[in-house]
Amino acid sequence: MLIHLPSVASFIDSTDAIVYAAYQNGRVDPDSAVHVSDCSETFQRCLSVEDRYVIEVVARYQALHIQMLVNIK
Repeated sequence: MLIHLPSVASFIDSTDAIVYAAYQNGRVDPDSAVHVSDCSETFQRCLSVEDRYVIEVVARYQALHIQMLVNIK
């Protein structure tokens, strides 16, 4: 599911923590995909409190999902 991050004109995919830039018309730029951990310091500094919280929740979900997969093996 894509979640809008208005403070940085982007979207984050909640299933894989990939961030996409948003066009001015509100659509996703599929060629701009970058993992949230690889986003620039400028991106990080520009995040609003609300958007930072969204990213933290997505990151926690990612970590939990990975841990569950490791435990299955």
